[in-house]
Amino acid sequence: MLFVNLKITKRRAVFFSLVLMLCVGFACCVGFMNENKPQNDSEKITDKSDIVRYLESFGIEAGEITVDKITVPHMFGEVYYSYNKIQESQGFDLSDFKGKILTRYTAEVLNYPDYSDGVFAEVLVHNKEIVGADIYSVSADGFIMALK
Repeated sequence: MLFVNLKITKRRAVFFSLVLMLCVGFACCVGFMNENKPQNDSEKITDKSDIVRYLESFGIEAGEITVDKITVPHMFGEVYYSYNKIQESQGFDLSDFKGKILTRYTAEVLNYPDYSDGVFAEVLVHNKEIVGADIYSVSADGFIMALK
């Protein structure tokens, strides 16, 4: 049997509590600002310019966009299960695409408040239809959340 001993100091507990509260507060603010945004999920995605328009509908200013292919795993582990919960919160469900190859558009976000760099928006496309999207930061105090 494997045991893990985590030493949580009061200082660390306070730090992580503050970070969590900031993330939740920020998510609420972004959710409030995007409450009345149009839903463009049904539009056909054929190139990067369509991704730019989609992200602009959420108030996101996109910089450089990279395109690659990903395969959705046949079985979801804990990480993918949690990621799919984010997708489900905005009406997407990646479990419908298990084993399928998706096109992933990753755009640098140029106008994210309180972050000067390291924020990206990701849009997942299958057969020219948007099937997932999120925004995330790669910084030490990073986050990942739904666009909507």
